[in-house]
Amino acid sequence: MKAALSAGTRCLQRYCEAINSLNVFPVPDGDTGTNMLLTMRSVDERLQALDTSSVSTVAQEAARGALLGARGNSGVIFSQFLTGFAKALDGTESCDAAALAGALASGSDASYMAVSQPVEGTMLTVMREFSASAKGRASQDKPDVIGLWTDALKGARIALEKTPSLLPVLRDAGVVDSGGQGVVVIMEGFLCSFLGQDVDLLEVELSGPTGGGTVSLPTVSAEFLETTQSERYGFCTEFLIEGADIDLAALRSNLSQMGTSTIVVGDSSLAKVHIHTFDPDGVLGYGATLGQTSGVKVDDIDQGHQGFVALHSQPQQSLRLAVVSVAWGDGFANLFHDLGCHAVVPCGRTMNPSAQELLEAAQSTGAEEVVILPNNPNVILTAQQARSLSSKRLHFIPTSTIPQGVAALLAYSPDLPPEQVLRTMEASVKDIKTLEITTAVRDTVMAGVPVTHGQVIGLLDGGLVAKGTSISRVLQEGLLKAEPPEDGVITLYWGGDTQEPEALEAVDPLKAALPGREVEVVYGGQPFYHYVASIE
Repeated sequence: MKAALSAGTRCLQRYCEAINSLNVFPVPDGDTGTNMLLTMRSVDERLQALDTSSVSTVAQEAARGALLGARGNSGVIFSQFLTGFAKALDGTESCDAAALAGALASGSDASYMAVSQPVEGTMLTVMREFSASAKGRASQDKPDVIGLWTDALKGARIALEKTPSLLPVLRDAGVVDSGGQGVVVIMEGFLCSFLGQDVDLLEVELSGPTGGGTVSLPTVSAEFLETTQSERYGFCTEFLIEGADIDLAALRSNLSQMGTSTIVVGDSSLAKVHIHTFDPDGVLGYGATLGQTSGVKVDDIDQGHQGFVALHSQPQQSLRLAVVSVAWGDGFANLFHDLGCHAVVPCGRTMNPSAQELLEAAQSTGAEEVVILPNNPNVILTAQQARSLSSKRLHFIPTSTIPQGVAALLAYSPDLPPEQVLRTMEASVKDIKTLEITTAVRDTVMAGVPVTHGQVIGLLDGGLVAKGTSISRVLQEGLLKAEPPEDGVITLYWGGDTQEPEALEAVDPLKAALPGREVEVVYGGQPFYHYVASIE
């Protein structure tokens, strides 16, 4: 059981981005494969040090790991499948085909109960048919585990192929359900383990039409992408609640009034919540009234949707060199997508993505060669680490600021040889200066100059060049110190607590102080920094 769960995780990792490419329901944001993988990794990590000969213990620990690490609709639903699976095996030292069929049925039932409004044509359907086929095999004389699992997989594949006929959004997009495909991939890994085969050599046949890449990525209807282009979905909000006497049914019912895709799992002392909402603060506030909240994760679904559209809008078959960029702020993330970046790793209030996140982003492009734009000095070492761990030809350009990343991306040309493109991108960064305007959060000394808490400071390529009480004056002084060329371009990316009217008002004084320079204003959305200015 432990080996099978590990094999399922490894198989899922290989096909993660293909599953992401199918993700159009409940929202087309391309993260189903990633969410299922992160959930299964939590299972795998919890089981690594487990030394037991009891199937029951393995199943219970797997369920606990899945609950604590569950991500997204698909991850939370699958965690509940493992919870029901473990419950049926409670006290079981070893598991024959009949017990296995019963556990699968229990897992399917638990999954349906977790969802406030179960929808057919999703992974729920695939798991139900998987368990039903297993039950059918178990009713025969002398059933065996491998034969049962093989029949169950056939049933799951048939159910997966039928998902477009059950769910109109899948039919319109021309794909099967992504979560259902994820279930099939995991179960293929299980069977491979049962047979004693190497899961890394397993070739899983994906459902639906595919494009190019090492693992061919399924394609989504262009008409579907166009019709959803302007849709808004809000925020995917997830968290844990630890309390006493938590009423899961009441919690699920109340949250259903605050958003969509509501899933609540757990027990009376620990509940995992997943919901899509336009008011994450309100949801989190309500959760806090029931107990202590932790593991809070709020993702911008609309940003994910734009990335999903961009992924399916590019010609994957001819992609020789893909670009992955780290972004700090939703405006910058959208800008990178609009400029043709193949994958964006968004950072919240910190700029420290993991090497694994960079690797997964690189894998998502489907290209054999990928260049990473770290866009922060703290990420450069992480990019180096990712390069050393990657099975792809992974490059990185040591961009230390986001404006440098923008310049590198503007120099990218997909039609030229990768070596030439990399040289051009790296050369484009050298003439870019970056001015950052922020407010000091404590008293300090920078390059021998005292700075007090609350002062506005200007940092030119990381060095202090201006300070004062006025944001606009520090901005102007910093730009003068940057000495932009007479025919230069200054791009002001506004963020922090700055609003667009303030940013627009800053333009005329800057043009007066710096005649001949072009000044543009763009939304960056970066936290902490009032402005990030690109000078070229």
